[in-house]
Amino acid sequence: MTSDKAAQPAEPESDSDAAASAEVPACTQPDDLYLPESRLLLGRLLVGWLQGNHVTPTELLHTPHWQKQVESDRSYRSALQHVADLQAPRLHVKPAQRLTDLVALVGAVLKQTRARLAAGKPPEAKAGQFAAQVRQLEAAAESPAEAAFLIDAALSQALHGSRDWADKAERLLTLWEAEALPPSAKAAVAGLLAEIFRSPGALHDISERVDPVTLVIEDALVMLGLLAPERALLELEVLDGKAPVRQRMPAVTRLAAVLGDPAMAGARQALVGALHRELGRKDRLLPAVGGDIYGVNQLIPELQLVGGLAEALKPDGHAFIGGHATAEALERRVGRLVSVGALQDLLEGRTVLEKVETLFDLQTVVFGAYARRIVEDYLRSFLEDRDFPGRLLDSSKTRLKKLKSVAEVQRKVKASLFPADDRLRWMTMLDQVQALFIRTNQVFAPFEKDKPPPQKVLETLDLCAEGAFTEGECMKRARTLLTRYGQRPTVIREFLAGVKDSAEGAARLAALGEKMRRAGVPFTDVTRMRVLVVEDEEAAAGYIRMVLGDMGVQSVTVARDGREALELFTDHEDDYDIIVCDWMMPRLSGIDVLKQVRSVRPVLPFLMVTALATQPAVEEAMAHDVTAYIAKPFPPEQLEEKLMVLMNRGHKGAKEAAARKPK
Repeated sequence: MTSDKAAQPAEPESDSDAAASAEVPACTQPDDLYLPESRLLLGRLLVGWLQGNHVTPTELLHTPHWQKQVESDRSYRSALQHVADLQAPRLHVKPAQRLTDLVALVGAVLKQTRARLAAGKPPEAKAGQFAAQVRQLEAAAESPAEAAFLIDAALSQALHGSRDWADKAERLLTLWEAEALPPSAKAAVAGLLAEIFRSPGALHDISERVDPVTLVIEDALVMLGLLAPERALLELEVLDGKAPVRQRMPAVTRLAAVLGDPAMAGARQALVGALHRELGRKDRLLPAVGGDIYGVNQLIPELQLVGGLAEALKPDGHAFIGGHATAEALERRVGRLVSVGALQDLLEGRTVLEKVETLFDLQTVVFGAYARRIVEDYLRSFLEDRDFPGRLLDSSKTRLKKLKSVAEVQRKVKASLFPADDRLRWMTMLDQVQALFIRTNQVFAPFEKDKPPPQKVLETLDLCAEGAFTEGECMKRARTLLTRYGQRPTVIREFLAGVKDSAEGAARLAALGEKMRRAGVPFTDVTRMRVLVVEDEEAAAGYIRMVLGDMGVQSVTVARDGREALELFTDHEDDYDIIVCDWMMPRLSGIDVLKQVRSVRPVLPFLMVTALATQPAVEEAMAHDVTAYIAKPFPPEQLEEKLMVLMNRGHKGAKEAAARKPK
């Protein structure tokens, strides 16, 4: 018999057991078999017998009754032979000789157990008295090894007659919770709890659950302190907007409190091993649904649950509880779910677009390099296919859906986990596919005219805001056209058609601005523009004010002549975004107003309204840095066009004003 440093339980026949048994020193003294490492290996070698009798290795080593029982079981001789075969070459003896030595060593252990118990049988460990009992046993023992033996024997008596693993855990919890225990007592209780967790059926006994595996896994996470007791981690269904609330067995929550003690590190490690065992079961986390016996349609939800579980098992966001063994257990579970055959079944009957979207979704939720490689290789086979562009477009029936399908796949590519070079290459390919589709189907044909139909401009804006164009040539072209035509008065009027009042118009314009921002197109919110109208004729001033109101401008100040305009403007230079000024006025002309404005606001948009549309008049206005001019009489559309141009320039004026403000 030997000691073993491995932390995870396994069958005796596994390669890990062979390596562990061969690496550790061989047991040569009876007390070597009582060491924690030896008990760990004993639990592995006799796992079937121990599980069948609900006995821990510690109880076996301290109870003559169980020792006599195990000697008559063929698994006992098989276990000794197994260890002898592994250790004989390293000890340079024949397997038969090593087996003889092991039989003699075990015989000495049995005699020592009976002798120690006969000399001074320790009392049964009692709740509230165990600390004092331990101190008495340690005082009476002739060596630390004998003291440890007696403490374990007292605990073994306390567990005698227990019905199952849950009963044993309950008795140990009662001892722990009743009083403050000395370190040696804590170590003994923790060691027994670890042995219980290593038993294949213990976790289910403690949770009092037979099925499904999801609840047992959740209970283990609660005991490890990784999940709040009431939280349901492995659950997709949400009722009335709320996730279901779990009801845990008292033993689960009690163990969660106890296992947080540093002395319980070994028991926590054993519990992680039990969790690995549950992850290794073939049961799916989601129950089967009628008509989907093999869970084909639940593959993605199943993988999402595994992803959530993996996240919970990585509390610091970097390392798994249980290290690489946990990662491997999760990978093996995912590996049973993801295969080429499973993907083919999942994608059967779907269009190319649906297949590619599903594979991209799988790539983001699948766990482990092996499973991800299967998904990525399958996905790459689609994207690298020379017929993929045509098959993708054929997946949709209408021109609009075809356009959107290419952009949607490009977004999936951009967000994928493929290397940057692959993503860039495929995104460029998809942009070229859409560009060819746009040219072939004349999607931008209405913009070839100087005045495209307003409805077509708005339709293109909707497409751009919805992300219907691919990044690259197509999106750039759409944004260029919308920047040029999107805020033309005819388009604004079309968008505002049917508004009942200025408030509704302002709300509509705000919605238009939001849509243009989503499309990545510059937008000037005319509802926020502040306009100073300088006009001595009341009818003309009312006309200009009406046009501004129809455009959605809410802040309009009217000055009846140039002098009143300067009185309003002086010391309030930053209160206006645009000035609309008549040229010929009493007291002070429009040119004089322009000169004064330019002295403090060099780039403030200034629209000169004049009846003198002569070349000399224009040159004079330009000489004083007028922004634009308009000749009377003019229709509303012409004034709107001029004002929209100026409003777009108004951003520069606002920046200039902000720069002039004292800091």
